[in-house]
Amino acid sequence: MTQVKKLYELNLVRILCILTFCIFFSFLFYVYMGWPGKVKVADYENAESDSVIDSIKERHSSTTVSGWCIVKGQAASMQLKREIVLMSSKSAYSYPMQYIDRPDVAVFYKDDNYKRSGFAVQINNSFIEKGRYKLYTTYIYDNKKYISDLKKEIQIP
Repeated sequence: MTQVKKLYELNLVRILCILTFCIFFSFLFYVYMGWPGKVKVADYENAESDSVIDSIKERHSSTTVSGWCIVKGQAASMQLKREIVLMSSKSAYSYPMQYIDRPDVAVFYKDDNYKRSGFAVQINNSFIEKGRYKLYTTYIYDNKKYISDLKKEIQIP
């Protein structure tokens, strides 16, 4: 009976260690994904675009932005490393965008190149200065870096 009890205790300790390990690395991943990048706007070529911000939702310490952005003559699915840039007079922060299919945009513009023009991004408000920011998007297309004005501002509380 004592050997079974020792085996039970050993397995319980292993489970607690694994659980602690998972929680710790989940927290590190959360911090890493929420940490904003820095961007140098001078490194990017300006691209004229059409865009719409569909929603801006604030929850606790994060802001979620979703919408779509197209650049005439560019296939949205070929725009690599898309990021949203929050720019104020003092600083600029960037966050990676999630690509979203937007067949409605492709139908409206009558161009299948715009099917992947949608995006969503979650901004962790804890890691950036409070204030008003203009929104831009940056990406790489055909080995060139581009920046495009999304023509929208947001307030980070």
